[in-house]
Amino acid sequence: MMRNVSSPDPSTPATTERETRDALLHELSALTLPMMWVLRQSAVRALEPLGLRPLKALILGLVAAGPQSPKDLAELLDTAPPMMSSMLADLEQRGLISRRPDPDDRRRVLVEATPTGLELTARITEFWVDAGRERLRALDDDDLRHLVRVYRTIVEAS
Repeated sequence: MMRNVSSPDPSTPATTERETRDALLHELSALTLPMMWVLRQSAVRALEPLGLRPLKALILGLVAAGPQSPKDLAELLDTAPPMMSSMLADLEQRGLISRRPDPDDRRRVLVEATPTGLELTARITEFWVDAGRERLRALDDDDLRHLVRVYRTIVEAS
């Protein structure tokens, strides 16, 4: 059960800016894991009709954005190379990606999305937007714009 952590009243003289920021960071930390879990569960439900799990959908989306090496994908997703190879082999077997030699380094392999993989990526995006529409229905457009700015800031700082 998630506890409700409230921020200290900033008008209280004993509350310093540091204490206020620490309390906000504590509340954010307390909310982040449950939010990630809820979003993951939404992704599982949204992707189920397409026969994909969230991680494979993410890999397919990354590959659809441009050719990738398996090694780079493994590093980006902090995944062991053998695990990445297994997931890529499954996507390849399903006809969603293909492998080809890297033209700049024949020792490396690049994976790229097939036309079927690109079509599925577009469908994944539609399913995910629909799931987000439902999950975020309580937010107005200004809240969504603000949330997008915050997400961009966090992602770009990584």
